[in-house]
Amino acid sequence: MNGFRIGEYRVPADDSPPPGFIEAVDEVLDLRVAPGFTLGQFLPHQPGDPRYLALSEPLLLKLEAVLEEVKAEGIRAETLHVMSAFRTPHYNRAIGNTTDGSRHLWGDAADVFIDEVGDGWMDSLNGSGRGTDADARELHRIIERVEARGERHVRPGGLSLYRSNARRGPFIHVDARGTPARW
Repeated sequence: MNGFRIGEYRVPADDSPPPGFIEAVDEVLDLRVAPGFTLGQFLPHQPGDPRYLALSEPLLLKLEAVLEEVKAEGIRAETLHVMSAFRTPHYNRAIGNTTDGSRHLWGDAADVFIDEVGDGWMDSLNGSGRGTDADARELHRIIERVEARGERHVRPGGLSLYRSNARRGPFIHVDARGTPARW
């Protein structure tokens, strides 16, 4: 699309490619797509100008419910830091992910953490001073609780904790695929 490589959707029989893509030009990146989130937070890392993305309403509703629960727990968070959201099939393969069923390809998955400090790392939620895997486990528990309530606007989906490594801090994968999945 306008030089931005989407690639081929090798979809399972019960799925289809996203119904459309949003052209992510600078003028719309600050657009609120939910009370706590802007369109720019879901921008793909794939280079291009303009870039395109898919973004599902069920993901936005779920992330907003998670953010509300985080705040209800007394954790300071204006938003969740979205580390990665939509990926084109082309980009997903280019970064070595060979999974054709990744929910990131449909715009209904995001890798998130809390980063009010603004240092690109999971904040300390337990007062230790440095965000660790334990803090990510707390965010994971909050997301589990939100999904377990079974509210109609919160679609079940995938949930996984990724531990920190030498290059990045811990984060949580959350998606709204419609069925629970844990790994």
